[in-house]
Amino acid sequence: MEITILNANLWLLPPPAAIDNNKRLFNLIKLIKKYSPDVINLQEIWLNKYTNILKLNLPDYYLIKPKSFFINKSGLVTLTKFKPLNTSFSQYPKHKDFDAVEKVASKGYLKTTFQKEDKEITLINTHIYETLEQVKLKIKFGQIKHLLKKTLEHNPTIVAGDFNADTFNLPKGFKNLTAEDTHKPTYSLKNKYANILINGIMNRHGVHYEKPDYVFANIKGANIKSQVIKNPLISDHYPIFAKITF
Repeated sequence: MEITILNANLWLLPPPAAIDNNKRLFNLIKLIKKYSPDVINLQEIWLNKYTNILKLNLPDYYLIKPKSFFINKSGLVTLTKFKPLNTSFSQYPKHKDFDAVEKVASKGYLKTTFQKEDKEITLINTHIYETLEQVKLKIKFGQIKHLLKKTLEHNPTIVAGDFNADTFNLPKGFKNLTAEDTHKPTYSLKNKYANILINGIMNRHGVHYEKPDYVFANIKGANIKSQVIKNPLISDHYPIFAKITF
């Protein structure tokens, strides 16, 4: 069996915190139509108007997001060609040391269950807390360990998202999962969007993580072949397209 997945952090912050939002969103739609992935995990789609554009332009997909009224809580969006059997959103535990932005972001994981052929497959979409402060790193890695636990609960499970961490920093338990065959950078100063607005300030001394985005699978005997797509440019992150066979 083969499952294809596209994962991307879209940097669709409300303007003027980000630029070229509509242009980049329609570049994503073109990319999806070209590669026709079975499932898609997206992060940082904060406004409902953008999810409405996706729904209108991608009628072959079911669109799943956390329930909210004014903004898309957590920024997570999952699309799947398969009718969802179950969906749920879980926010990572709140912490007194969260900074203001992370409190508003309500980061967590979006879980979708679907069936392909005779297999019931769980798909997890996530965006992990971002910080470089030593005292707050325990928050980040606490979330990653929680995510790992949820991923190991069901086989087969696919998890993809923005982990905001380098590969060598991930907990040892991730070695029990199937990883991508390549680890090419998904965040680079060669990407013009990594050098403007708040990104330019954050990256003035260099990129924190060259590969914050991942695709993993809790599937025995699986293989993941992935590629990083740099054209068209859809975000400050480069998207990952992966084929998972098992």
